[in-house]
Amino acid sequence: KEIINEFVWRLINQKNNIVDYEPITGSWNIQYKNHNGSNAVCTVEFGIEKYNALWILEATLNLREIKLYTDGKYDERNTIAAIEKQKLLIEEFQHWLWDDEDRIWEVEEAYNNMFAAFEKKTYDGSKLKFPEMNKNFSLYDYQKDAVQKIVTTKNTLLAFDVGAGKTYIMIAAAMKMREMGISRKNMFVVPNNIVGQWEKIFSDLYPKAKLLTIDPKSYKPELRTKTLTQIRDGDYDGIIIAYSCFEMIPLSENYVLNQMSDRLNEINQAVHQVYGFSNTQLKKERDRIKSLTYQFIESMDSETSSITFDQLEINTLFLDEAHNYKNVPLHTKLRNLNGINTKGSKKCLDMQKKIQCVQEQNDGRGAVLATGTPLCNSISDAYAMQMYLQPEEMKERHLDVFDNWVKTFASPEQLCEIDVDTSKFRFIRRFAKFFNLPELSRMFSDVAIFHAVNEDGLPDMNGYTDIIVKKNKPLSDYMQLLCKRTELIRNKVVDKAFDNMLKVSTDGRKAALDLNLVGETQQYNSKSKLYHCVNNVIDICKKNDGCSQLIFCDYSTPKNESFNVYNKLKEMLLDKGIPDNEIAFIHSYQTEARKLKLFKEVNEGKIRILIGSTIKLGIGANVQTKLKAIHHLDVPWRPADMVQREGRILRRGNKNKEVYIYRYIAEGSFDSYSWQILETKQRFISQFLSGSTYQRTATDLEENVLTYAQVKAIALAQPLMKLKAEKENELRNLQIMLSKENAAEANLQQELAELKEKIEKHTKRLSFTTANNLLLSKYDEEKFNIELKLYKNLFSKEFVFSNCEDTEIILFDFVIKRPIKQDEKKPYLIASRLGVDYMIPVGTSESGNITRLKNFFKNFSKQLKKEQETLDKMIARKDEIENHKCNSDYVRAIQKCKAEIEEIDNQIGLTDEEYYG
Repeated sequence: KEIINEFVWRLINQKNNIVDYEPITGSWNIQYKNHNGSNAVCTVEFGIEKYNALWILEATLNLREIKLYTDGKYDERNTIAAIEKQKLLIEEFQHWLWDDEDRIWEVEEAYNNMFAAFEKKTYDGSKLKFPEMNKNFSLYDYQKDAVQKIVTTKNTLLAFDVGAGKTYIMIAAAMKMREMGISRKNMFVVPNNIVGQWEKIFSDLYPKAKLLTIDPKSYKPELRTKTLTQIRDGDYDGIIIAYSCFEMIPLSENYVLNQMSDRLNEINQAVHQVYGFSNTQLKKERDRIKSLTYQFIESMDSETSSITFDQLEINTLFLDEAHNYKNVPLHTKLRNLNGINTKGSKKCLDMQKKIQCVQEQNDGRGAVLATGTPLCNSISDAYAMQMYLQPEEMKERHLDVFDNWVKTFASPEQLCEIDVDTSKFRFIRRFAKFFNLPELSRMFSDVAIFHAVNEDGLPDMNGYTDIIVKKNKPLSDYMQLLCKRTELIRNKVVDKAFDNMLKVSTDGRKAALDLNLVGETQQYNSKSKLYHCVNNVIDICKKNDGCSQLIFCDYSTPKNESFNVYNKLKEMLLDKGIPDNEIAFIHSYQTEARKLKLFKEVNEGKIRILIGSTIKLGIGANVQTKLKAIHHLDVPWRPADMVQREGRILRRGNKNKEVYIYRYIAEGSFDSYSWQILETKQRFISQFLSGSTYQRTATDLEENVLTYAQVKAIALAQPLMKLKAEKENELRNLQIMLSKENAAEANLQQELAELKEKIEKHTKRLSFTTANNLLLSKYDEEKFNIELKLYKNLFSKEFVFSNCEDTEIILFDFVIKRPIKQDEKKPYLIASRLGVDYMIPVGTSESGNITRLKNFFKNFSKQLKKEQETLDKMIARKDEIENHKCNSDYVRAIQKCKAEIEEIDNQIGLTDEEYYG
């Protein structure tokens, strides 16, 4: 707060403590922004007239999006200008901050207090013994190290790649902690579709283990009390429970209310210690917590059993595929930022409270989260994992407030993305850059342990095989139709219920897969994805007898509709000679028992081609034994889904030495947009999960991300178009900034002319006031009283407010008179000498008015001082404007940008008319 205050002093050129900060909510407020931010520094150099630097600074501190309106309508020009000034202000703050040794020392001290305690740790499990484990199994060294981490620390995130054996680690750790007396009751919360697999793996690894397995069948309403009693009173080596069953176990109302009470007591103590802005923010936070708590209580299902979760006495909660619970509610001032869902979900809030319950009952320990994709699609995922596993550490550093976390580690940026019609580009606000990586990595590694499977013995995969399906006229025509729909939606010609951007996006993705899905005619030739996919599948079948393949397709899954991609694929495969009994759809296997039988047949090579979606086939399907290739027929939105898909084949236990991954991309379709989204998200994820980085910031792409970018560029056909769009946006912003700068300079010159005129007039006035002051320096109160007797009753209420003709009173050579029209709320008299008028506030009391007159004459030197100060301020403002230099060179930048655009156009060979359609 003190540093921000000092920076504000630098902006307004005066030392006023006008910055408020409320730490519990992380809110900032700068007082009197319009009054204090009226100088050229605030309105020209680092702000604009409508939105000065103090407004911009406050918005930046609070992570508010800058979006200006004029007469109730969005003001694009001023918004862009303010955003550009924000960049300059941030840059100026950084230069200013590091330009003073005292400030540097203060920042370093705060840094050390926040992060010095965290160091990247390593764990050695080489001495661990597992006497009860099946002798036919043995853990890899990295798996033993992970067990050591779980056993010796409070909470753990197993951030291991798909296929690294997280299940074995959790089971071995749980059994070791029971053996050591650290954790008696261990619960494993797992996805519904792999409960059976979990039970089998546990029994294979520890044949003598006593297990309680809970799935939807064993947790029917009439069985819930019995099941919960078994959990509470039984002595099991492991309790395996399905997601859906776990979510139906309620917390007691008393526990939830006590949680709320603890938080409210903290806030109430703070409320009594502060006033004004901070007090208001705390009261809002108090009301918000109350509302959320009561909503949560109302949503709990507590009718089917009297036993609640907080009565079960769980010592350690193991959560498999923890990325499914990353969508925790976020209280934030961030708005309109892609990738941030502030509302969260009920199941994630429930998980958060239950993990907190376990930790409270076990001295802060008791949570193990496992996932190969801890960051699925936004930066808030990392925050969620830390709040699950590091609640106290986050609170101590005020990082439990999401906005503070963002300010410390992330930055919202405006980026260029392909628009939905792929012929133009748009600029959006999202998280794409992060910083302070070493600190975040060290803090995160206090609970997380990383492992990449590509460090170990996996089958070779010599890069992706990208199949580019050439652009065809039917698809191009359909994309033009989508362009027209987009324009109608943007112009609000159609009702949102009838057509909207989500529908456009969905139809575009469907069209890229198969035109039949959008009511058009698809020819299954070389310009069809299915044609290329089937040919590649057949080729691999012929060259690799007994091997199996997976085809991933998230759209057009098998249903009773007239057409779907799954049935068409099967039809084409059958026509090529693949036997019907060697082709399977994952959707045809609904029960866990049937799925396990299917997976066994795939691993044996009996089922050679398995087709499925990411959600059904990408998670928990152990079919790697004879897997030779996988085919991405469409593109999932999330990199996490891509990781899960590819984790089926890049996995231990695959007997093939070399495997293939095919990606099918329709040129000029929405595939390019989908790859763009993956690129942005994967950039952040890959940078963060590097684990031991020494870079302060990171925006460069790593190898796997570059391949996403290459695919996107190939599918777009003209990768230079993106650069052209970025340069044109840069040119547009430069032109707006030049226009704003010229307008600002014109305003300054107008102000300068007016100031010179005012200074001239005020200098003359000051000379007369100086003469008047010389006269009144000989003021004699006795003489004043004598002169006053000549004007008896003339300073009464009636005189002050009378409408009769003015009566002039002469006192000390000053003419005292009433104004032509009296101000009834703030009445005054006028004292005039040497052509200069002075206002004397008066009231309704005659004696009071006489006293005010005496004080006016007696203290006239104060009037002289006030007028001298006014003149000094005018002169200072004049000097400021005359000395103001515009350091920007927008003219030269515009010329350079235009030349670059022209060069790009020459390379593309495209006219503006063709580019914009």
